[in-house]
Amino acid sequence: MSDTPTADPESLAERMGDFSPRLSPMLVKELRQGMRTNMFAIAFILLHTFMMLCLLTAMIDPGSSDSEVFFWFVIIVVLLFVQPLRGFSALSSEYQLNTMDLIHMTKLNGWRITLGKWAALNAQGLLFLTGVLPYLVIRYFLGNVNFIVDLIALLMIGIGSALATAITIGCSGFPNILLRGVACIALAILLSALGSYVSSELLSSSAPRAFKWQFLGLMALIGVFGCYYFLAFAASRISPLSENHATRKRLSALLAVALCFALSALQYDSEIILVVITTILCIATVDALTEPLPVFTRVVQPFSKTVITRWLGLFLIPGWISGLFFFLLSTGILATIFFFNEKARGNPHELKNLLFVLSTCNTVVFPLLIISLFFPSHTGSRFTFALYMLIQAIIGGITIMVSFIAAAIGRWEELTFSLAPLPSVLIVAYQRSELHNIQFLLIVPATTLVCVVVPLVRGRKSFGKFIKHMIRSK
Repeated sequence: MSDTPTADPESLAERMGDFSPRLSPMLVKELRQGMRTNMFAIAFILLHTFMMLCLLTAMIDPGSSDSEVFFWFVIIVVLLFVQPLRGFSALSSEYQLNTMDLIHMTKLNGWRITLGKWAALNAQGLLFLTGVLPYLVIRYFLGNVNFIVDLIALLMIGIGSALATAITIGCSGFPNILLRGVACIALAILLSALGSYVSSELLSSSAPRAFKWQFLGLMALIGVFGCYYFLAFAASRISPLSENHATRKRLSALLAVALCFALSALQYDSEIILVVITTILCIATVDALTEPLPVFTRVVQPFSKTVITRWLGLFLIPGWISGLFFFLLSTGILATIFFFNEKARGNPHELKNLLFVLSTCNTVVFPLLIISLFFPSHTGSRFTFALYMLIQAIIGGITIMVSFIAAAIGRWEELTFSLAPLPSVLIVAYQRSELHNIQFLLIVPATTLVCVVVPLVRGRKSFGKFIKHMIRSK
């Protein structure tokens, strides 16, 4: 009998120390590269160095508020700024190194690529979180610390870090570094405001316990939705147009809105719910309005089976044409929520406030009108998000100028707002209490009609093809 071959001890040790073959190749690749970078090593060493300094300060002066502020400041900087910024060039670097085509030759689709990069960065973020936990326990034994509140705050920071990483990876799909930089600056401002608001709500002694748990549930909902949506946003930018990411993104936004309704049924603050719903629908609508037009039979065929699926296809098929219908759906949802909210409060200015909501919605869709009128070639097979943001910035500058002119003229303020009927200008008119006048009752709905009809008329050939695809049987 022949001897049974035995495994080489060195190769067996290598296999036991290696990643499991069930893990995504992109996750393994990014983990191996990411944990070897100087940025990760320096951040990890500095985090523990500053944590030990904070503990020494707390031992010397247990009641010092400076050590408390510095302790959380270091954690926030590392997890909410340093770690997410590592995803700033996650996708663009693949294009710069000419490796994206090689990745697409594998079985990895756009979603698995972005998910692998996000999971690798957050796995490294978990190392930071677990490294901080012993210091939380030590601070608890030193006294003057609420361990449960600190643990919840650390959990919220972890969710914020995951969301920030998803946003930076989503923005890394833009080839323009200036656009990515602006997005990251806006992200830093947004997360700073959100973090301070969360801290004030959690540490508020006047807020009831049920309110705090519902608030934490709302923050968790925002984190989960934001992570999924921005990863799908990045996947749609690096995938071929024959892959349908738009349907899942829009359905996820509607699902998040439905869950917000569920929270509002639990007697939660309706104003916060309305702000969250508006933000979610605004993000989804802007993304839908900037999608390219080519609609492939492979994408449309699942929607052409029954009458119900064809109606759903008007809102869920990729492209800015269905994005216009999704805009109308989002506007209807917001207007309905706002109308019943104002009715419940008995607000006598409900019509004026409803016009304000409609003007806010018109602000989202107005750049598409400009693109279809002056940049018709951009509404073809390319994403128009960068052009959309440029137009929004120009409109914002015009709005500031008009508001200054109206304030300088004084008595002719109403006429000034009427001669510049931009949706953002009408929002300023609402703040100046001018929106209740009769001309604005006509301007606001007329703006909505123009913003929807003109792009469809300008793209009537593409709209005709879209309708033919929708009515074609299986």
